[in-house]
Amino acid sequence: MEIQRPPSGNDLFDAGYLDWKGWDLTQFAALSARERNYFQQEVAALPKQQIRRALDVGFGLGAFLAFGRERNWQMSGTEASLELVEAARIAGFDAYPADALASLPAGDFDLITCFDVLEHIPLQDMTAFLLTLKARLSPGGVLLCRFPNGDSPFGRAFQNGDPTHCTVLGEARVNHVARQAGLQVIRFAGEARPTIDRSWRMVVSRLVVHTLERTLEPCIKRVMFPGWRFALFSPNSVVAFRTRQET
Repeated sequence: MEIQRPPSGNDLFDAGYLDWKGWDLTQFAALSARERNYFQQEVAALPKQQIRRALDVGFGLGAFLAFGRERNWQMSGTEASLELVEAARIAGFDAYPADALASLPAGDFDLITCFDVLEHIPLQDMTAFLLTLKARLSPGGVLLCRFPNGDSPFGRAFQNGDPTHCTVLGEARVNHVARQAGLQVIRFAGEARPTIDRSWRMVVSRLVVHTLERTLEPCIKRVMFPGWRFALFSPNSVVAFRTRQET
């Protein structure tokens, strides 16, 4: 089926963007050992639930789609790049253009993931975007998001490293938009750091950072940021939401 590209006066997600990212479509849905370990850690940190259907918003090269398929979840996804949508469909996934998100069935997904997506959403559109995602969650479903850590200087390289990033997100801003969307933040943390990595240098680097987090970070936060949950030394933040229960 031919996919028609929606009209856009400033299409940042064309084939040139994919080339700039270095994404090779022949590697679509390839899942490395490091990615598998990373996703396992992030999912394990969520409240225990049975996941039958999952939606990956902004699925990129499809690593999380492949992760879910390994677990026999029924995987769907959306992407701004129509080239990636086509690649996902060829790989056998239910894939849709980003602007089709609001037309997906309401209350249908036990888990919705947004890895490196929220920073692309203008702040004035953030509440509406979260409301759209919330409406797609099944009862008790969880929304899991990762984005550059706006509360840490170590998140700036990721935030500023992509010309399509337009919104900086820290803990206070996330709490605000979550409340506006009727969502409850059930977990706010730094991203998982798998011990498996591409080289021994990266493994050593992660061990050093982990040591700093355990020794220096509690002291710094106790003095300067008491009561805050953000991870000072993590370049990315990971947040899990559930629908807020009215009291």
